[in-house]
Amino acid sequence: MTPERLKAIKNMMEEEYARPDSPYSGRFVANAPYAIADLLAALEETQQQNNRLEVKLQASRDSVYPLSVERDEYKFELAEAQQTIARAIQIYETADMESDFDHVLTGMYETLKGGETQP
Repeated sequence: MTPERLKAIKNMMEEEYARPDSPYSGRFVANAPYAIADLLAALEETQQQNNRLEVKLQASRDSVYPLSVERDEYKFELAEAQQTIARAIQIYETADMESDFDHVLTGMYETLKGGETQP
């Protein structure tokens, strides 16, 4: 909140306390400046706390983002591994075991080694 806005609120509250038809006039008039100062101080303290919490929230978001990216990478690797296993099961159940199984084992080996091919 800007200093101008705080001043406008203070003026509005002072005017409200000074009005004779206001429910806050009379016995509260003497305490009005103190009450206004207390309210404005509480408002300022709340704004400062809000700013501190926003900074903490952003720091938390910044620390969580890399973990989220890493999780997504692991999900992708898991999906690839599951597809490889599914292909191996399909070949095992339906194809010529000797020639196709060697191909599957080679593919699994390459996947586990990170895509490196062996001579």
